[in-house]
Amino acid sequence: MKNLMVNLRKTLNLVIPFILFSSAVSANVDKETECLALNVYHESRGETDKGKIAVAYTTLNRVEHNYFPDTFCEVVWQPSQFSWTNDGHSDDIKNQEVWLEILQLVELVINKEINDPTEGALFFHNKDINPPGWADSMELSLDEGNHLFYVWDGKW
Repeated sequence: MKNLMVNLRKTLNLVIPFILFSSAVSANVDKETECLALNVYHESRGETDKGKIAVAYTTLNRVEHNYFPDTFCEVVWQPSQFSWTNDGHSDDIKNQEVWLEILQLVELVINKEINDPTEGALFFHNKDINPPGWADSMELSLDEGNHLFYVWDGKW
């Protein structure tokens, strides 16, 4: 029993500071950054850093394009644009470590401290689905992990 209590204390000493740190980091994130990070988390948390950056840049590229809304939150929550926003599953963050990494990554993207690997992509889809109809009218710009990214010339 004594060993169990010692191990429990050690575990709590490791976990509690992490929880406090991650809560403090999350509390300091503005709403727009959080919307971008949520999109990256739910669309690409299992991808490589390049894949996560590509999803972040695709979202940023939409914000900067005249055809789409002007904020991350408006782009992310625009109806039927990203699968996770209407799939009926919980949008809770289940992996705090990945969440914190994504928060750092999206800050780099927002500040354009890393290059856009998609070369201006505005659309992407998972390779596991049949290509959407719009894919035929666009140019493939990046094949990364489980996703294909496309640039659009503004014509349908």
